[in-house]
Amino acid sequence: MTDALRLDLRYATRAIRRAPAFSVTVVLILGLGIGLTSAMFSVFKSVVLTRLPVHEQDRVVELAGVAAGAATEFPILPEQLERFRKGTRTLADVAGLAHWRVVTAAITDGDRQLRLRESVVTDNFFRVLGAAPAYGRLFRDGDEADWGASANHPVAIVLSYGTWRKAFGGDTAIIGHHLREPKLNWSMTVVGVALPGLDYPRGVQYWIAARYGSLDVVGRLAAGATSEMARNDFLAFLNRDPELLKAFGSKSFGAQVHTVEQTVTGDAKTTLLLLSGAVSLLMLLACVNVGNLLLLRAVGRVHEMAIRRAIGATVGDLVRQLLTESGLLAVAGGVLGVVLAHVLLGALVRLAPSGLPRLDSIAVSGWPLWTAAGVTAATVVLFGVLPSLGALRFDLTSPLHSDARSGTEGRTVRRVRRILVASQIALALIVLAGAGLLLRSLERLTDLDTGYATEHLYLLSVSLPWMQMEAECRPQQASLTTTDSVRWRRCDDRMNFDAHDQVMAQLRSSRDVVTVSPTFGPPFLGSNVFMAKIVADWQTEPEGKGNPWLGLDLVGPEFFRTLNVPILRGRSFTDADREDAAPVAIITEGVARRLWPNQDVVGRRYHGPGNADSLITIVGVTPDIHLREYRQATPMVFRPYRQVFAQGYFLIKMRGAESAVLATIRRAVPDRGAGAQFASFQSIDQLIAPQLAAPRFETLLLSIFAVAALVLAAIGLYGITASSVNQQKRELGVRLALGATPGGLRRMVLTQALTIAAAGAIVGLIGALAVSRLLTTMLFEISPFDPLTLAAVSVLLMLVALLAAYPPARRVTMIDPARALRAE
Repeated sequence: MTDALRLDLRYATRAIRRAPAFSVTVVLILGLGIGLTSAMFSVFKSVVLTRLPVHEQDRVVELAGVAAGAATEFPILPEQLERFRKGTRTLADVAGLAHWRVVTAAITDGDRQLRLRESVVTDNFFRVLGAAPAYGRLFRDGDEADWGASANHPVAIVLSYGTWRKAFGGDTAIIGHHLREPKLNWSMTVVGVALPGLDYPRGVQYWIAARYGSLDVVGRLAAGATSEMARNDFLAFLNRDPELLKAFGSKSFGAQVHTVEQTVTGDAKTTLLLLSGAVSLLMLLACVNVGNLLLLRAVGRVHEMAIRRAIGATVGDLVRQLLTESGLLAVAGGVLGVVLAHVLLGALVRLAPSGLPRLDSIAVSGWPLWTAAGVTAATVVLFGVLPSLGALRFDLTSPLHSDARSGTEGRTVRRVRRILVASQIALALIVLAGAGLLLRSLERLTDLDTGYATEHLYLLSVSLPWMQMEAECRPQQASLTTTDSVRWRRCDDRMNFDAHDQVMAQLRSSRDVVTVSPTFGPPFLGSNVFMAKIVADWQTEPEGKGNPWLGLDLVGPEFFRTLNVPILRGRSFTDADREDAAPVAIITEGVARRLWPNQDVVGRRYHGPGNADSLITIVGVTPDIHLREYRQATPMVFRPYRQVFAQGYFLIKMRGAESAVLATIRRAVPDRGAGAQFASFQSIDQLIAPQLAAPRFETLLLSIFAVAALVLAAIGLYGITASSVNQQKRELGVRLALGATPGGLRRMVLTQALTIAAAGAIVGLIGALAVSRLLTTMLFEISPFDPLTLAAVSVLLMLVALLAAYPPARRVTMIDPARALRAE
């Protein structure tokens, strides 16, 4: 057996070396199919199928309340969370996390500045999850610090596993290490590192234990309780909570429940399902292509197999030899596929958007790799071994007597190969259509008009001396009267406003600064942060409860000039709009259309949120702009920052290169004057980039799959056209001898090839129409049945088909008619 295997390996190697082009093509196609499929399915397995490293993941749920008219869930206060924790019977334990979930913060590690995504949670957060640390410890009772200026001891943080590896080199000495958060002037102590894959909330890089004012609810189900029971329990709590009833009224809530798995995977699950479906089509296309090539080679070896049988080889000998050859091709393709899978997966992780969950735990997995390898190996055996043996089941002498005048390829085999090539064309068009739709969608998204100029526009964040302001303003006595509290708040606000004014004065002194204005926070925070309801002057309070939620921003007099947003009616804010002046506001057209339809709203008034007695006068109207959400304009209400508050964010219009701008900013915000310290600085284009990261990633992947599918389809069409010309060489020579023109024969060959391509394209268009609707959630301002895209990819595919078929068709003109006649 050993000698026989050695001989089979020698013959197989010799056979493969005799057809180098064929062998290399098959190995490359196999490697590409295995590599792409394994990499994509490994991402799907790690992100979607792998469970979080927590105890009984299915028992951990998120609860959220939804008020009437709200687009998204609303948070609750720490006091409400504590009341719910004490009163619930359906949850064994309840924790909270900041309503804004994850936000990017500037962190300093000595002289090094990092930008990491933080999530603020209660100190029992990891206990509710049932998580364990990789190093150090997780939060425990007593770690929770008060938020903001009152934090008077180092704040405990836990690093994610990926952040520990990438930002801190996997150094176990990180436990006890101190970092600084300049925005809040906090000293933060690393107490532990979480296990790989604990990506909750999604995208988090470190957790901080603090008592934050707006919380989402996370709980572990009690024994015997279900998610629906917990939802009803939470809804009952909302409808009897005194603070919520005062703010929203009775019976005006809904409640939602989500498992942690649903929250973590979110829309990433749908996206990865679609991409995995696309790569599955590509894998199928690769298998069909390899099968077509192997079928062509098998037909060409019928004479060889017949001769081997005639001189004494048994069917078993032939099966063993063919299996050895196919096995060598499959092994070579598999080795290449493994290498490509690791390379491609590394590239996928680097290119993946930061919002993709569990990036730190993605690796090439066993079953995706073995599945892809098994499918391709089965293809090699099916099309490489069986057709060769099938020809020997009948009369052994017929292959030996055949003169191949019309080729050795029978009608059935020729029909099967044409069907396979048409199938490749159809599959390629489906993938091409998806890529084309995403490309057009990304183009629309990239060119989106936000309603304001982003060129040379920057967001500056500074750390103001909050603790110093509070210490100077707070009365010394332990108990405070209402008058003391009001006086303290006014003092604190005045110092805050003065500090912002000093920072702006320093910035304006630079010749590189055109305009500057405070703002509430970074753009694109989403439609669930700092939203408010207002009640129009013509509405009663109950009527106003059905009004939509509006974005609220606190800005300076130069805000609209900084953004280059026009005032359509009325006026902009001025320096006179201060804390001691009449309260005023500027609204967008969307607010005016909703609350004062077909009216001139300048001079109209509304009741401010939280105070039904306050009346705020509208002094101006601006166009709708994309400020809270990138993809859509959010109806906004703007207030002068000195009439509400400010928190250290500034929008700046600059001139000059970004490096010079940053140097100017650092000089303008030194550690002196108002006590402001530089925290972070970003261009608005940098803030827009994360909004485009996921669409770009999806488009890039599907485009890569589409190019690969197009190449594979071209290879298949080239192969069948070249085979047809080679099989019919004598017939074509006779035609030329009888008067046919080379051009006419070339057109005949091209017509046959394009007929196959057209048939595949028609089937592919039908498939694309059926499949493209799955892309609806990934598209922006593009229909999944966009006729321009479908027509463009069809034309592209037919052009590629023409280019693939032309070289074999051109060989027709090189046939020597005299030689063909002599052969006859």
